[in-house]
Amino acid sequence: MSRRAGARIVVVGAGVAGSVAAYRLRKLLGSDAQIEVLEASERVGGRARTVELGGVRLEVGASVLHPRGRRLAALAAGLEVATVPARGRGGGTGIWDGSRFRLAARSGRFEAELVRRLGGAELARLSQLVSDTVDAWGRVYDPALERQAIESPGELLDAVGIESLPAIPLRARLAAAGIGSGVIDGLVTPLLRNIYAQGAEINALAGLVGLAGAGIAGGELFAMRDGNAALFGAALRAAGARLHLESPVRAIHPDGDGALVLTEDGAERRADAVVIAAPPELAGIELPGADWQERPYRRVHVTLVAGVDAPDYFRARSVPATILTADVPGVGFHYSGVVGRTPGGTPIRKLFSETALSDAELAGMFSAVREVWRGRWRAYPVLAPVAEAPAFRLAPRVYAVSAMESVVSTMEHQAVAAAHVAELVRRDLRARPRRTVTWAVPWDHGRAVTAPFLASRA
Repeated sequence: MSRRAGARIVVVGAGVAGSVAAYRLRKLLGSDAQIEVLEASERVGGRARTVELGGVRLEVGASVLHPRGRRLAALAAGLEVATVPARGRGGGTGIWDGSRFRLAARSGRFEAELVRRLGGAELARLSQLVSDTVDAWGRVYDPALERQAIESPGELLDAVGIESLPAIPLRARLAAAGIGSGVIDGLVTPLLRNIYAQGAEINALAGLVGLAGAGIAGGELFAMRDGNAALFGAALRAAGARLHLESPVRAIHPDGDGALVLTEDGAERRADAVVIAAPPELAGIELPGADWQERPYRRVHVTLVAGVDAPDYFRARSVPATILTADVPGVGFHYSGVVGRTPGGTPIRKLFSETALSDAELAGMFSAVREVWRGRWRAYPVLAPVAEAPAFRLAPRVYAVSAMESVVSTMEHQAVAAAHVAELVRRDLRARPRRTVTWAVPWDHGRAVTAPFLASRA
């Protein structure tokens, strides 16, 4: 059977980058494009994942978005995916150093306590610096810029005037703005340990963006009501993409006019363009001939605990609902926060740590442990200062969205990068003549997932 064929696109990964890329490619290339999404795991979401503990559905990793990150907010609104305000749960906030709370305050008083301890002038300068960075980034949503085929993260940052930030350590940028070590070590580092599992030595762009996500400089944070994967699944359905779960990619062989994609089950797919929407380092993809240098990623352990806090462990009369930590030896974890309650009223905490928390350690932190879930993943690249990020195009017609993660790693920034990669694909394919192809057999390698199935899984 023969027919006129549109471009055949393979997208590797069904997380935020893959779903946005597929959605945008459909908009740009039209209904005759054939979009295949290969996902190594058994689910949509990538590094975003929800699990059930104590009868409550919880996001394992990052869950909140900033309202001025408009790409994902607009996508959720357009696809009618419900969002909810990410309000605090009360119970106060503390900064723990392994032996005492250096700073602690009940709900509604933490900001005032910060001002009293750290100084209002420096905190105001910090807020202004974060706000200025968010304002500058906001220029990426200019319609004229959104339609451009941007070649690299550096080109994108240059277009909005913040191209110098990835090359500067955050600590140095803060010091240049008159923000001293008291604020950097007393507030900035504890916040970044929660967000990135890294401190103030990361690059200034990643650090300032992370602080915006922590609520510095205002803005009502929000979250997907049913988890981030609900948005990604909705985008894939809207894209009409054919999704293959449990189909890890082993290698991608560019040949100048497209690429051959090999999956672990031995199947081969010929594509006019391949969008790698998962970090190649994490996916274990061989890229012979591609211009890509492997990056280290931070491994984060996540522990969800339905249990009752043990105030004695923290040498306090009560335990704050949100616990940030100082960057000192012996702290044991990066972050601990109440993220929900079981139907019976037992608090559920989410803890991030560099190593797995043992049952004995949890028995110290909690006077009663009802249920525990443990997981780990390489959540973020090491966000060290970098003079130049890799380009989005690895080889002719092979692209890597995660080049953006060399300078900043958030869902919103990945979504913006994915949209520009889609524009690159369209530009690169535009001059190609349309082909007539003959199908011998349908593609049925891996688990081919139809749109109705996606709706039930996402």
